[in-house]
Amino acid sequence: MYTFTFHRFQHSNKFFWRTHEAHHSGKEVDFLAGSRSHVVEIIINQTIEFAPIILLGADPAVMPIKALLDAMFGMFIHANINVKMGKLKYIFNSPELHLWHHANYLEVFHANFATKFSVWDYLFGTAYFPEHKPGNERENWGLYYDYPNDYFLQHAFSIKRFDEKKLLKYPWFRKYYYLRPNILKFFGKLFSRKKIGKAEVEKELV
Repeated sequence: MYTFTFHRFQHSNKFFWRTHEAHHSGKEVDFLAGSRSHVVEIIINQTIEFAPIILLGADPAVMPIKALLDAMFGMFIHANINVKMGKLKYIFNSPELHLWHHANYLEVFHANFATKFSVWDYLFGTAYFPEHKPGNERENWGLYYDYPNDYFLQHAFSIKRFDEKKLLKYPWFRKYYYLRPNILKFFGKLFSRKKIGKAEVEKELV
């Protein structure tokens, strides 16, 4: 329940929302979306999750088992797959519930906070399940405001709001902003050349 309570608090507190908004920034939600987080949020969440286990003196084997279950369940609830839980949806969280939590709709900004047990949402009146999916367009997902794509810019954005488009007028920012895309483009061309070269060699051998 403490993870449900803290998650709900993150959505209502200005400071903690800035550490949590990165998790909601994705315009495409899939099984990897659960790993998209601000570094401060990771530290806070892991402390909340594992500190009680350590303080209560649990067996060391509990730690990796819990970490594995958390990772698997996180991938499951963020997976954009058609899973019907039936009556179990009132107890366990699932993609059909949690995907709405990532939808870009005002009515779900304060809904579906549960990570594993959806029963808390139903008990506290924060469950939202309209029996259909949020949609397949990019505007159906993520945040209603512009958010940086770059990992480091996301962390800077949580401290000081800025407009990426306005910063692009500065040469130094453009160099950084396009650095990663240019590197990926370079390696993409490099590998495509190798594939073409390999195909030509194989053709000659035949």
